[in-house]
Amino acid sequence: MREADAIRKVAEKGETGRAWAMLKPVLVEHPDDARVLMLATYILDRQGEFGAGYQVAKRVCDLMPHNASTWLNMGKMCDNIWRMDEAIQCYEKALTWAPDAASKVMCYVNISAAHMQMGRFRKAADYAERALRIDPESRKARHNLGLAQLAAHDWRNGWKNYRFSMGSDARPQYNYGKAGEWHGEHDKIVVVTGEQGLGDEICAASVYPDLIGVSKRVIVDTVPRLVGLFARSFPQAKVYGTRGDKVLDWDAEDTEPDASITAMQLGEYFRNADSDFTGDAYLTPCPIRTDGWRANFRAMNRPVIGVAWTGGILQTGAKWRRWTLEDLLPVFRAMPHALFVSLQWKDAHDDIALFHMKHPDVNLVQYPWAMLTDDYDDTAALVAACDAVVSMQTSVIHLAGALGVPTYVGVSKVSQWRYGESGDTLPWYRSVRLFRQAQDEKWPMDKIVEAVSANHG
Repeated sequence: MREADAIRKVAEKGETGRAWAMLKPVLVEHPDDARVLMLATYILDRQGEFGAGYQVAKRVCDLMPHNASTWLNMGKMCDNIWRMDEAIQCYEKALTWAPDAASKVMCYVNISAAHMQMGRFRKAADYAERALRIDPESRKARHNLGLAQLAAHDWRNGWKNYRFSMGSDARPQYNYGKAGEWHGEHDKIVVVTGEQGLGDEICAASVYPDLIGVSKRVIVDTVPRLVGLFARSFPQAKVYGTRGDKVLDWDAEDTEPDASITAMQLGEYFRNADSDFTGDAYLTPCPIRTDGWRANFRAMNRPVIGVAWTGGILQTGAKWRRWTLEDLLPVFRAMPHALFVSLQWKDAHDDIALFHMKHPDVNLVQYPWAMLTDDYDDTAALVAACDAVVSMQTSVIHLAGALGVPTYVGVSKVSQWRYGESGDTLPWYRSVRLFRQAQDEKWPMDKIVEAVSANHG
């Protein structure tokens, strides 16, 4: 159908609104045409209309149940709304109808990725290896295998495979002129840049001192929110907040680096065994802002505990990374004299107000000028002044760990690779302790209460 081809080309250019307007009359005329409906799911996916895309994809499966592309598409729609087990079932059906080796590789890769999202790292590795037995050059399979290996602390192999994700939507590559990739050479001018979110970049920054120690000069290209914090913490490096900018407004001496590398990939050169992780604090908060918070809290003469109860977005498993304030009530009750400070990355005013209506005796406050800010130095100062942090998996636990603040983290049964499948520690941060959700989805809140009250009560 020529109309469908033309509409897809418009959608592929990113003009999804115009593409949808073009598609609507075609849908009216051909409501049961699987190809038209498949195009509808593509546009809805690009628009972020995941629920509608899921429903349309189900109809395509009814129309074409013996087609691998149909089930791959349905699996993707399930993936979008975090129905991972259903996605795996769809990919397995796609595997049944896969017409060639390339399709089988895609199925195995997608099954591997879905298990990865659910924190089943051994299964993720198994399916990635199945894909690699068919196509040893599959970058996506290598990436999945790398994450699974890192989750198992097989650092040496994990980092080597992790690099195969560079250039993907999740890990974009940035251009720094003629600079090639850094491969561990000493005495070079090296640009290092984060490639993911705040928590990922803060975690990766633990290796910056190692890179600085072997380089002629290090240039850190980060997001504007981290410039102040990173510049103070790594004074031997030049820090810019231009990550992703098309034009780099840098000092002339920095415009011709010898090489560049993404932040997390530094692990390949400096973190190949558990013993390579020191666990020491490595970020330095603003002393003036931190002293101000400490003086304020000291005057209150009570422990100050930072709390964050949600983390992530839909695509990073937010449905699993969340407590309610009611879930945290045992912590609040165990320390009635403490001040609890919201470390939520979003405005928590309404949540706190509703909670206070039911529990007016709980001392829970939000300081929006510290959390709802474009300068993460404000947040770091508040966190550094806390006696402890109790948090769901979110960026603030990396910040607290990097500052050396005692941190108690709830890790859902659907964990990310950094948290692995077992254990109560993170190699990056000596001050962080993990408390894992049981498979029946119950949280060990009693153990968190015991640890926090014993150390900070």
